[in-house]
Amino acid sequence: RLGRTLVHLAERRPLATQSVASGVLYACGDAIAQQVERRLHIESPGKHAYNWGRTARMGFFGCAIGGPLMCLWYKQLDRATTLYRLHFDPVLSHQGLTRLLERTPGLKWVTSLHHARELPSVWTDVTAKLVADLLFFTPAFINVYLVTMGALEGKSFAEIRHKLTGQFHNAWATCMCLWLPVQLINFRFVPVDFQGLVVAGANVVWKSILSFIMHFSDYNTDTYRELQAAQTDAEHLIAIIRRQEDQITGLTAELRRLRAARDAGEDGPFKPFPP
Repeated sequence: RLGRTLVHLAERRPLATQSVASGVLYACGDAIAQQVERRLHIESPGKHAYNWGRTARMGFFGCAIGGPLMCLWYKQLDRATTLYRLHFDPVLSHQGLTRLLERTPGLKWVTSLHHARELPSVWTDVTAKLVADLLFFTPAFINVYLVTMGALEGKSFAEIRHKLTGQFHNAWATCMCLWLPVQLINFRFVPVDFQGLVVAGANVVWKSILSFIMHFSDYNTDTYRELQAAQTDAEHLIAIIRRQEDQITGLTAELRRLRAARDAGEDGPFKPFPP
């Protein structure tokens, strides 16, 4: 029932549906990225808990920018590649009748009528969409993502430019590996009204990768390495202190036992002095 509701909404309100769905899936992608970072111990410097602000920024980007852009792009892409999917044949195929109508005043327009015929092979259409999507839309989209997320995080223009020059090619190369098979299936078998939703679903994985790439430069800074070394030293010192506390607790318990034995007049290391 939920699936039918989503399909109905996607058909009636594709822009709103894909925007909301993209926002949710972008946020889920960042949540997965943060869990992976925590398990691999590669979290950003100074991060001690889950970063809800980062997830909120990803969700906002997906809802306000990513979802609408993808919805509009795939519809326009489908229209632009009609040439590779359909062939338009003239309605009148008889040459004699066509020449007669061309010479008849007021009926010449009939000869310009055409009807669409779907080509037997759709791979030309799929290939054209793949080339346009991966070579034109994706690079621009990655730049928009990096600039927008940098601005939402309060980074300066120089810092945003540094991320663009340092991370764009990694993001694009990873994108080619992931999206080539996904879009091949999407363009070949999925109706255009649902292509954005398929992309949004795959974006859970892709946005996890993008979120990781967006914050990857923070993991390799000198400050981060110094913090990691300081954290390791602190953990080592804490372990030593805890062992010493355990030893002190044991010695204190033993001293109390010996004092109790001395007070009771029992034999022990502390024997009472003879009168």
